Amino acid sequence: MREKATDLFAERKLEQVIYFDGIAGQVREHRNGVSYAAGTYAMGNTMTEPLFDLGRVVITANAQQTLQQRGQYHMVETMLGRHALGDWGDLDPEDLQANNEALRDGSRLLSAYCFDDHFKVWIITEADRSATTILLPEDY
Repeated sequence: MREKATDLFAERKLEQVIYFDGIAGQVREHRNGVSYAAGTYAMGNTMTEPLFDLGRVVITANAQQTLQQRGQYHMVETMLGRHALGDWGDLDPEDLQANNEALRDGSRLLSAYCFDDHFKVWIITEADRSATTILLPEDY
């Protein structure tokens, strides 16, 4: 763990946030000692440009531990790619509309990905696009 990101996420009371460096096969950009997601994402057999900047990508300790215990940590890369391409996952129509508007007006973006057993992972990109957090609903 490099450092905590509680300064950015204090309103969500995320006490332990781990910088996510597990995006395989993707260009990584490093600025001022912080790793940022950059580059293109695979969508089927096509490489597609992301719709927005993910900023600093972090994952809560709880999300990381739970995904590792479930043997699903490898899915984080896929979920991040889907999020960056505007595939918001399992959201209700109002949240889908809010995300589509957020692409135009620069508001916060939310994706929710559900697994077969109703386990859910959220990905939130801040309005200023400075950071993207991978978390579980109970981490919010």
